[in-house]
Amino acid sequence: MSNVLGEDSFDPTDLPIEETIARLVNVGARRMLGIQNLDSGIYINPAVAYVKKFFGFDDFKSGKKAKGFGISAMLDALARMSPRQVEDRLAEAVSEELIEPTLRVWRAYKFAKKRPSCALNIMCTINRQEEQEDGVSASQRRSKKAPRVGLKPVVTKVSSLAAGWFLSNPSEKLGFWKFYDAIMDEHVCEVKYPGDCVEFHVEDQKATTEYAHSEL
Repeated sequence: MSNVLGEDSFDPTDLPIEETIARLVNVGARRMLGIQNLDSGIYINPAVAYVKKFFGFDDFKSGKKAKGFGISAMLDALARMSPRQVEDRLAEAVSEELIEPTLRVWRAYKFAKKRPSCALNIMCTINRQEEQEDGVSASQRRSKKAPRVGLKPVVTKVSSLAAGWFLSNPSEKLGFWKFYDAIMDEHVCEVKYPGDCVEFHVEDQKATTEYAHSEL
């Protein structure tokens, strides 16, 4: 690893798994994408914590080395679960943490294609609402005061960035980095990106409520 990372090299055996992954992502983003000062840990930490929770490693706190947390430990944890427990946990994880946020971003993408003037507004809004619903802001996650356990914010961010890439149109002054800023930074979306986008928010609220009821 040191040969690849060069001056950014570190010893992964001295770090918890989430910090190792975060450092690799940060280095990759800086070298390949030119993104400076990325703190991917605010999204990787909750994702790793969710995996630990899924496999029953609740006693392992984020930020501390988790002894035995690896493939063999996860396989042992799965072996202790009943088939029904595995099915229930997988169904819950896929539905709540993957499908729901992906569908929400897809709705935002389709609406933004139809009404480009609302693109930045709605991409900003769906990512801020994720923080408001959880009561945890990005700044709080950065300071480690209120870490979140779950994949939903990670999936929302990643899928939003993918949508922003396809929505970007420099000829209309909608470059990708404007989407990146709207998605990643804390803004008062209605002030930063004003526009008549109420129609999307009504549709989104209705779709989100219907999805939640169908899951119940």
